[in-house]
Amino acid sequence: MIEPEHWKLERFGERLAAWIEQEEPNADLSYRVTEWVMTRDETPYQGAHRATGIPNLWETVVPQSADGGRVVHCSYWIYETHRTVVCNSLASLSWPV
Repeated sequence: MIEPEHWKLERFGERLAAWIEQEEPNADLSYRVTEWVMTRDETPYQGAHRATGIPNLWETVVPQSADGGRVVHCSYWIYETHRTVVCNSLASLSWPV
């Protein structure tokens, strides 16, 4: 069986660490967001949509990240020719986004 080629993730680790340091989310939310980040190397398009008017920039609300009227929002660049996904931002925003 041929396994699918994974995408290379860049800047997700540093953006995740900065979000955790700044927002101080509870352990459950930190875990859910970290687990979601790790899925981007297999399915970067899943659940995301293109940002309006900006080529290659995609954005999404992290599933099950609602916490006190806020959700975790992530935007990232997808470069198909290099199979690379580069995190642009990871932030807690007021709902609706």
